[in-house]
Amino acid sequence: MSHNKYNEDQIGQILRKMPQVEDQQHKDQLFELVSSNLNKNKHEFVRKKRRAWLLPSFASIVVVLVMAVMIQSFMSNSNYEHTESNDRADIDMNTFEAPQEDSAQIPPSAKDEAEISSMDEAETRAQDNNSTMLDSLKSHVVQSEHPYNRLIHVAALDENVNHIIPITLQTDEQVELESYYNHLDKYLDVEQLGLVAYPFEGVTFNVSLEQEKVMLEVAESYNFGGGGGAIQGAFEGMLSTMFRPYGVKEAVVQYAGERRELGMLGEIDHIDLSDTHTQLYKIYQNEEDSSRQYLTPLNTERNIRSAIQEMRNNEHERNIQASIPNDIYLTVESNDKQLIIGLSAEASLENNQETLDMVEAILMTAKSYGYQTVTFDIGIDRVGPYNLREEIPVPTAVNPIEMETN
Repeated sequence: MSHNKYNEDQIGQILRKMPQVEDQQHKDQLFELVSSNLNKNKHEFVRKKRRAWLLPSFASIVVVLVMAVMIQSFMSNSNYEHTESNDRADIDMNTFEAPQEDSAQIPPSAKDEAEISSMDEAETRAQDNNSTMLDSLKSHVVQSEHPYNRLIHVAALDENVNHIIPITLQTDEQVELESYYNHLDKYLDVEQLGLVAYPFEGVTFNVSLEQEKVMLEVAESYNFGGGGGAIQGAFEGMLSTMFRPYGVKEAVVQYAGERRELGMLGEIDHIDLSDTHTQLYKIYQNEEDSSRQYLTPLNTERNIRSAIQEMRNNEHERNIQASIPNDIYLTVESNDKQLIIGLSAEASLENNQETLDMVEAILMTAKSYGYQTVTFDIGIDRVGPYNLREEIPVPTAVNPIEMETN
């Protein structure tokens, strides 16, 4: 595309060649014409401006009206749905409650009664079995809370005179303490227990708890220990087992007639009972009758952990049975006066006589070592009369027997 370019001279020449145009109108007429056109354009502009403002205003009003109608409709629907929901809930509740009212009026069928009766009988049988099992378990200790007015501590020997076995007589009689010891055969038939009585015939006892002493008056005819060395050797141990539980610390020997030797003990006038030994407890079992079993203390210098482990070992030649099963390994911890027993390795225990014997043997052993309570964490919550979830106080006495009265 080309563009014509003119200089000023050329443009001047072109304009001079154009024809002349003359306006014949009067200037007043021309002014009115121009004014009229201006006013006309002004009114047209104002009218267009008003139409531009009215359109969006009208649209806004329409939108507001539509929104108002929609909100009112929404609120009406919500109220209707809420009312309908409540009505449905009331209907559901009535529907749900109606069968309950009906079921309360309808008696159970014979089948339901039979099932309920069967369940009750099963539960009763289970309770009876538990009660029978607990009744069949035999405790070998006396707890601090017991129904008897008095406990009498005596002792006997095993058939081979190897062990001193403590016995606790339980009675409600209220007589002088020495009366029991001076007439022991009246209250206790030792042979019936499968044990051997110590030959105290010829010795009279007089107990003074205030002075912490027991006086032994030895008759002139007394044959000390029956002449046997084993029985003579058990003399001090028998006295300690019988009188130490009362707090007696000394036995004073008095002779009727002349002073003389008491067998292998020689000429003595007192025996110190305050020297106590730590003891672990196993089970003595009569050779002829295995049902006659007694927790039996054995002197030891072992520490408590070693003593607990030793209680797993049998001593068949001495008729001593382990009080802890050989396949049970226990952990032993202590906290001041509390002994803590745990179960190690993969072992399990049950609520039976064997576990009850183990628990009570540990309790008596702990007492010998000066502990006041024992906590058992051995995988079961109860054995015999013991709640193993609680600390168990050490027993008051061992091998209880209800005293005979004639």
